[in-house]
Amino acid sequence: MARDISSIFTLLKVTSEVQENKLNAIQSATRAVEAKLTDIGAHLGNAESHIDFLEDANRVLEANPPATQSEVDILHQKVDDLENRTWWNNLSFVRFLEGCEGRDALAFLRDCIPQLLDIDFTGGLEIDRAHRSLARRKPDGQPPTAILARFVWFQDRERIAEAARKMER
Repeated sequence: MARDISSIFTLLKVTSEVQENKLNAIQSATRAVEAKLTDIGAHLGNAESHIDFLEDANRVLEANPPATQSEVDILHQKVDDLENRTWWNNLSFVRFLEGCEGRDALAFLRDCIPQLLDIDFTGGLEIDRAHRSLARRKPDGQPPTAILARFVWFQDRERIAEAARKMER
């Protein structure tokens, strides 16, 4: 009987050690899972804060939305119209010999146009700017480049254009 008790005790001791080893393995696995769950919780917290930030930003955008496509189209049309209007006061003068204007095309046109077209501009002819077109100087025998002028007043531009049309007839 003492032998049986001794073998049972040994068997229990071995079983206890096996169980303890298994329990230690389970505990270390549980610790690893707990560590991973802690990391996942931290990541979820970061994700929630990012989502809150994005939701707040979305609320702000919904309260004050950026321009819609139709608004962008309208603005594009307005810009096109403004760009086109900048050309309304411009005239192009051709057949003036290269260099006849000297260094001051503006003064040349201011003096030349009233004489050539026999127009009296009360208060003087107001030209905003004038210059030769942005082309290379042409060799002799070829038509010269045009002189471009921007007039301050659209009415002056129209009077000059009408007088030039009448001269051509």
